[in-house]
Amino acid sequence: MKGKEIELNCIIEKEGEIFSALCLELDVASCGNTPQEAAENLKDAIVSYLDYAVASGKFEEYVPRPVPRNVLRQYKERAQNASEHRERLRRELLDYNKIPHKIVFKPRYAC
Repeated sequence: MKGKEIELNCIIEKEGEIFSALCLELDVASCGNTPQEAAENLKDAIVSYLDYAVASGKFEEYVPRPVPRNVLRQYKERAQNASEHRERLRRELLDYNKIPHKIVFKPRYAC
């Protein structure tokens, strides 16, 4: 028997050298060396969490278990900052195309 497809919202972001993944509806997290690996590891963690919730007889207590609001607020602020940065960079690049530029590279040598 094929299981029902469940759609969950997840956030993946780079943290130093690794990528972290967080499921917003279940507050389950994982990580990986690439975004794809983090997503696959998160899927495995979610399946393990749901299996445990069923096996323990506490499914109603454990599902859903949303991420705390303060964590959501932090992600929202980071996303807003990233969006503002991208918009500022876009404007700067548009301005760059409007005026002539001379770029000079000055090599630096260590003694």
